[in-house]
Amino acid sequence: ACATNAGGTFEIALALDNTGSMGTFDYVTARTKIQNEVLAATNLVNTVFNGNSMSANYKVSVVPFSAAVRVGTNYTTQAWVDTLGKSSIHWENFPKAATNKWNPTSRFDLFSQVGVNWLGCFEERPQPYSLTDTPPDPVNPDTLFVPYFAPDEGSQSYPYSADNNYLSNNNGGTCSTSPDGTNAKNFDNGGWTYGDGTKTWNDGQAKLCKYKGQSASNYAAGPNWGCDSSVPTVQLLTNQKSDLTNKLSAMQANGTTNLVSGFMWAWRTISPNGPFTSDTSVKPYNYTSPTGVPNTKAIVFMTDGYSNWQPDTGDKNGGYYSSLGYYHNNRMGALPIKNSNGTTTNQTPTPNNQRDYMDAAFLQACTNAKAAGVVVYTVGFSIPNDPIDSTGIALLKSCASDPSMAYVATDGNQIVNIFGTIATSLGTAYLSN
Repeated sequence: ACATNAGGTFEIALALDNTGSMGTFDYVTARTKIQNEVLAATNLVNTVFNGNSMSANYKVSVVPFSAAVRVGTNYTTQAWVDTLGKSSIHWENFPKAATNKWNPTSRFDLFSQVGVNWLGCFEERPQPYSLTDTPPDPVNPDTLFVPYFAPDEGSQSYPYSADNNYLSNNNGGTCSTSPDGTNAKNFDNGGWTYGDGTKTWNDGQAKLCKYKGQSASNYAAGPNWGCDSSVPTVQLLTNQKSDLTNKLSAMQANGTTNLVSGFMWAWRTISPNGPFTSDTSVKPYNYTSPTGVPNTKAIVFMTDGYSNWQPDTGDKNGGYYSSLGYYHNNRMGALPIKNSNGTTTNQTPTPNNQRDYMDAAFLQACTNAKAAGVVVYTVGFSIPNDPIDSTGIALLKSCASDPSMAYVATDGNQIVNIFGTIATSLGTAYLSN
């Protein structure tokens, strides 16, 4: 890639870490990391808008991310959403048997029955679509996006707080009124084989009937666990500066880190392949310039850590639920991971390789976006009292379009300066292959 001085238009996605570690205090600036992040991103917006309230040449999106991305709650009827439960992942943890007496159409019906509002997160698509921007197509349901719904993990103490969180005695007696576990005998769609296919779990996590007719007061975490209500929803591409500054000022630090979903939703906000192509006011340009004037698509990806798809060998699922499902769901398939002896093998996710696996997935997402024509800047926020390790720094450098476009800030002043440098770069150059 080479830098070419040019004017033109710009579509910039700001993927910004909103995880709990972003609440760490930066002693140099006497501000938390997320306060410095908000200041840096706001300054970038002010720079590219050149003091104006709107811009003719720039559109910017904001994607706050933690364990999942809160895309928004206003997409329940969009064609790119799997509203008919047809995707292969829609019921993978809630199997629908022929004898089941309750047949919900989609996970939205589950939310309705348990009396909980969906918070606007989606799950990542299964392979081969999980790390690409393949257009959503109702003819191919696996390209659609499934609403996030965390199962009740039965007798596990975490993330739910008790054994009887999703008891059901409100749907004609087809579900047991006993707590999950060995006493849950009356679920009408049988047991569930999970993981390696050799262990059968009959405690009811997978029984659809248990999710019917519930009350939100029955459980502490519920189906939105991992979809953090304190993290703002996505701001789609806009040329209105106030939309961006308002979204940035609402960011809070909470939750764990999922770099993959953060990057992918940032890419989706600027992708001409959807899902955000139905509204002409936010519709991204094609990858090829539509008018002959150069158009730059860029992702500015900022994090202070690495993906943490929490393993839990004591849990029957092998780990906690995320926007990627469970480990055994294997939605991203086998990815190349370097072994201790220096060789590389394709591996599926397990609690033992979760860091390497998620790093490989993130790098593949970066590679795919760059191949499509997206310019990628990365910023690591690595302060002395909460640093990013060398592996994380190397990953961000590999993700960037060029090593010179991978930055590391060791205090809040530096991150403000780095975002200023990126803003200036975006104002004077674009990359062409």
